[in-house]
Amino acid sequence: APEPIGALDFTADGVDVIRRHKRRTLLGASAAHSFGPATARIEVGIQPNRSIVHRDRIGQLDEIEADQFSIAAVADSQTVGDLYVRTQILYDRVESKDPWIVRPKEDWRFSTYARKTFSAERGQFSVQWLGSAKDGDGLVRPKVAFYLSDTTRIGFGADLFYGERDGAFGQFRDQDRVPLPISQTF
Repeated sequence: APEPIGALDFTADGVDVIRRHKRRTLLGASAAHSFGPATARIEVGIQPNRSIVHRDRIGQLDEIEADQFSIAAVADSQTVGDLYVRTQILYDRVESKDPWIVRPKEDWRFSTYARKTFSAERGQFSVQWLGSAKDGDGLVRPKVAFYLSDTTRIGFGADLFYGERDGAFGQFRDQDRVPLPISQTF
């Protein structure tokens, strides 16, 4: 069964958000340079004592704390027809001697994101692909959103996981979902 990452508690005083995972500290730096409509960036991040999911000896999910280091090269551009495209390659490493962590201790991940607005920018279609070079698993995330007003947005999307169960994404391969978000800003 999937482990919840949080919960909403409805009380007489309102709604409380209960987090199941601790807040994280992130130390990072980035450098960017623009080339006309395109931008190239390098980003580096360190997350000390990050909560990492692992399975205990009988297969139950649990957490350990470990340091995580990441470095990414990113390129993004506003292209023909006002199509926004971002591509990223990421090297990611977790410093842990625990043999039971679910995700790879070291991984190369790739991602591509494309977004197109339509109907005088009241609608938006996007698709995101995240993939792991080590495990060959990933996530495809198509989404459509509509702004009903300046403060109200509705949407429809899908999170489609693929790959082997021991991968960062493949562990969720039987948990595809179809989110139907509604957001109201004040």
